[in-house]
Amino acid sequence: MRKRLKKWMPWIALSGVSALGLGVILPLANSAGWFTGRSPASSSLANISQSTQSLLNTDSQVFTLALQAPTKRAEALTEIATQRPSLDQVRARYLLASDLIAQGQGGQALPLLETLPEDYPVLAAQSQVKQGEAQNASGQSEAAQQTWKAVVEDYGNQPAAAKALFHLGLDKS
Repeated sequence: MRKRLKKWMPWIALSGVSALGLGVILPLANSAGWFTGRSPASSSLANISQSTQSLLNTDSQVFTLALQAPTKRAEALTEIATQRPSLDQVRARYLLASDLIAQGQGGQALPLLETLPEDYPVLAAQSQVKQGEAQNASGQSEAAQQTWKAVVEDYGNQPAAAKALFHLGLDKS
């Protein structure tokens, strides 16, 4: 019996290695889109494009202004930010405050950010990080530290907490 198996051993080993190779390659080829005639990269890009388009199709002036340069959009954002409370007004306040902080005018950004976490809970953590940046830019470094610590405590599982930790680390060095 052993002599009979010894004669077939190379063929058994070859078929085992072939089966293992196919077991690895076929799922990879399927995930690469080789069997369906489409590439996954183009389909994921199409999904991103569709989701971006659906966001831009909302009747938000702020989304279209966000694509412009900060100097071009400042006047329009200021006008929207002073209107009656709405989703656009809150978004305009956040974007305008971000622009003011980037220009080194943190003191002017603070009033825009004060009630933003309550007005727009989706961006509560990010707006508090921006508030800390505005406080820091206006020379209120102790208040900025407290704001960033509050972000880490309240929103520790959100990406904004990482940015708050980064700012806290910068102040310690």
